[in-house]
Amino acid sequence: LPGYTFLYWEDREGKPEDRQTFPVYRDTVYTARYALAFESEKHIPYLSTDTEGVLNLSGTVSIREFVNILYLLLDLDRVGDGRFLDVAEDDPCFKAAATLKELGALEGSRLFPDEPLTLGEMLKTLCHFFPVTREQHVFQDMDPDDEYYRYFCTAVENGWLSSGMLVRTDAVKAVTRGDFARIMNHVLHRDAERHLTLEDVGSILDVPPTADYYDDVVEAVIPHQYRIDNDVEIWTESKALPLHEPGFFFAGFRLHYIAEDGTPAANGNFMGLDFNRNGEVTSLDEELDVMLLEILEKTIDPSSMEREEMLKAVYDYVVHNFSYRYGYMKEQGAEGWGAKEAKRMIEDGGGNCYNFSALFYELARFVGYDAKLYAGFVRGDQYATRTEEGTDVWAPQYYTPHGWVEIEIDGVVYIFDTEYEYRQPSVSMFKRGDHARDQFGYMK
Repeated sequence: LPGYTFLYWEDREGKPEDRQTFPVYRDTVYTARYALAFESEKHIPYLSTDTEGVLNLSGTVSIREFVNILYLLLDLDRVGDGRFLDVAEDDPCFKAAATLKELGALEGSRLFPDEPLTLGEMLKTLCHFFPVTREQHVFQDMDPDDEYYRYFCTAVENGWLSSGMLVRTDAVKAVTRGDFARIMNHVLHRDAERHLTLEDVGSILDVPPTADYYDDVVEAVIPHQYRIDNDVEIWTESKALPLHEPGFFFAGFRLHYIAEDGTPAANGNFMGLDFNRNGEVTSLDEELDVMLLEILEKTIDPSSMEREEMLKAVYDYVVHNFSYRYGYMKEQGAEGWGAKEAKRMIEDGGGNCYNFSALFYELARFVGYDAKLYAGFVRGDQYATRTEEGTDVWAPQYYTPHGWVEIEIDGVVYIFDTEYEYRQPSVSMFKRGDHARDQFGYMK
């Protein structure tokens, strides 16, 4: 039937039968069961960026958003009889939820629309609209008795997922927006090729062309017309998003940068900072990136704070949330130790001057500053002698190994010394100029 998907044959008692293997010895009545089919010819946009042009690639899809997307892709325009106790008539997903429950795709008395969608529940709902396979597949941590097993087998059979994944673990994880786009495009048989330009797409700020999810995201977000040439989808017309102005911006707590030509910085070093394939500032250590983002979530508010306010917030966090612990000293001029010592600081809850400076260095870069990390010396005696004219003289006594951070702001290089301020709380070592360099004898 046009607009429907055949699911299975059903006998008089409502039991599904496999007509390819079940022998028939007498006249018997079977009923063909169908489900509404998704609109796959028109490539309807089903995901959207926010007002700034950010998709939030690693963010999650809510159940409310999911049911609205299904309703859109089923090309429906009616209100079903299904009801949920936690979905009022003025809820944005009321029409979709009521109709999908009537169709049998949703169950239960509560929808929990604000909860994140899990992969298991996503596949369970999608499988209502497709024949559920009888084939068995081998997964690392799921057996045939699991409630989601048949749905994951169907997903593998249809090419939505690959086999061998940690299914039980993944089944209860929230679906990221990137993974959601990839799965839904497989479901809808959409397949953008990398022939697109910025003029076709515009700026999706946190999904640069080098991102692994780029093709799937533009298929999900950008309205377009297309033709098929040799089984390849070619866009013939599209409604591109606006190009973003150059500069830094945050998607959640992840920092991004737009270059002068409108392209997101990705997969390289820009403005002195390292960016990954998804256009996010990175320490080049994925485990440390996660740790740093957890700290940022507790210390900054990108929507209300200026960048220098964020810099002060992460500086204060390092000063006030860790303790001093003796450790190995670095050779003068040593490089490349920032990520390792920052991770050790977080894991141990403390460290020496190198750990203090390394953690602040990494956090400063995560809020957009091209910080420099130094292993050098400072004068060990920090007491001044006063001359007859009333000026202080900082006489060098001896030097001790030390680590600190320097950042150039508006053409001026400043010193930031979190460990010294930890030991001497009455002395601010945030954004100190040349006077502090002379006073304490910082020597690179």
